Amino acid sequence: MASVLLDEERLVHAQGEELQGKADMFGGVLIDSKTLPTSAQLFDTQLAGALSAWKTAGKKGIWLKLKPEHATLLATAYGHGFEMHHANKQNMVLVKWLPETPSTVPQPASHYVGVGIAVIDDQNRILVVQEKFGPAARRGKDFWKMPTGLVDNGEDIEVAAVREVLEETGVHV
Repeated sequence: MASVLLDEERLVHAQGEELQGKADMFGGVLIDSKTLPTSAQLFDTQLAGALSAWKTAGKKGIWLKLKPEHATLLATAYGHGFEMHHANKQNMVLVKWLPETPSTVPQPASHYVGVGIAVIDDQNRILVVQEKFGPAARRGKDFWKMPTGLVDNGEDIEVAAVREVLEETGVHV
């Protein structure tokens, strides 16, 4: 019978092959994608044993990050009840809720953060722009606005504001 060793740094599936992960702060497990096998059959065996042990241990949300080279494991994960949480160019992130209670896994982000910048010079003039494209451009040539834009993923809001002013006006603030 397979066993899973639970400790602070990893969750190990016995029988010579390891399915590793880290306990998260919410009582769940983050499976380490670096330890995933390339064989869907081996993954199926490892995952079944690990899920059983994690459920017995009272773990909650099980997170699985698959890189493109792991795409062959996706059907196996779905077969074990994982659901897509979110994806980007580098990863597909799946999650499985183990308890027999409603899931408390948060929904993926569904919005973007934008910035609008009021630049006022020493003569109390406000810097405004006209857009050539986008929603503000459709308002006509007499429509002026402050420089605005979206914050890039992982970018600080202050950095985004400075970048947007520079991109839209060429002015360094």
